[in-house]
Parts: sequence; structure tokens; C-alpha cells
Amino acid sequence: MKKTVTYSLADKEVNKLLENTLLEEDHQELKACNIRFAIIFVNTVNEDTGENYNSFSCLPYRVKIIGMKDRLLKNIDVVIQIDENYWEDCTDIMKDALLNAALYQIIECTDKTGMPVFHEDGVVKLKLNKPDIYYVGFSEIIQKYGSDSPDIKMWNRLKTDFSGILY
Repeated sequence: MKKTVTYSLADKEVNKLLENTLLEEDHQELKACNIRFAIIFVNTVNEDTGENYNSFSCLPYRVKIIGMKDRLLKNIDVVIQIDENYWEDCTDIMKDALLNAALYQIIECTDKTGMPVFHEDGVVKLKLNKPDIYYVGFSEIIQKYGSDSPDIKMWNRLKTDFSGILY
């Protein structure tokens, strides 16, 4: 079985959704730091059957903080990869939940006084926030979006896959 993975940049509409999400109270620090984002859709297909596969093992997105060389060459600080098939099946609130979950994973580095720490090129240092739910997810996203969050969808899938073990 041969899988083909394709990548495509998000269009203006999706980038506008991200901009609106950055304006929310939860993400004002990221917005203030002028973080440059790229959203990339990932599509994984079985070449033999045409069947779509989940592009990622847990949640339908992945967040990557870009290294200095790539930041300088590509003018991007953070890449958010989204499973294209998942995104296409999302309602508007599910899309909002996914973007919020991805942004919640990013935190800026601060020194002992609480001030941001910067790289030599003037970009604020970032790191990824570890999820507070062991199966990978964020409780704040679940509280905010409930059954529309990607975190709950994964939990429901886990309960189905492991029925009799998870309660």
C-alpha cells in the first residue's frame, strides 16, 4: 500500500479565520509579538484505493516552531499543519476550535521578570505548550467548544476503539 502526501497553503479565507482567532483574548500575547504564521493543509491518500487517511496520529493538526535559518529565508515563525480532510468536514465552530487549539499550543518564552525573550534576529522565542490531557488535547479548548473540539472527537474515537477499557 502506497500513501501519497500532498501539501497546500491555506487560502485567504483560512488565513482571515486565523487572524480573527488571534484577536481573541486567549491569544493577545501572540498577536502582540507579531508572530508570522503559515497554515498548510496536509492530505494523505492511498494511491491504490483513493481512500483518505488521517495525516497525523493524534489530533488533526500539528504545530511547528521554525528555526532561525528557515525564519529568515521563509519569513515564517510558526507553521500550523492541518489535516485537509478533517478541515473539509468541520463546521465553522469546529474550525474555530481547531485554530484555537493550535494557537493554545504556542507560548512565548519569558525571563524571570516576565518579559519576552528574543532571538538575535528580533523574533520572540517560542516553545510548544504540552497538552494537559494525556491522550493529547487541551482542557480549555474542550471547555470552550465541547463536542465540537478536535480533542473531544479524538476522545470519542479512543472510547470507540478501546470500548470496555475507557469509561
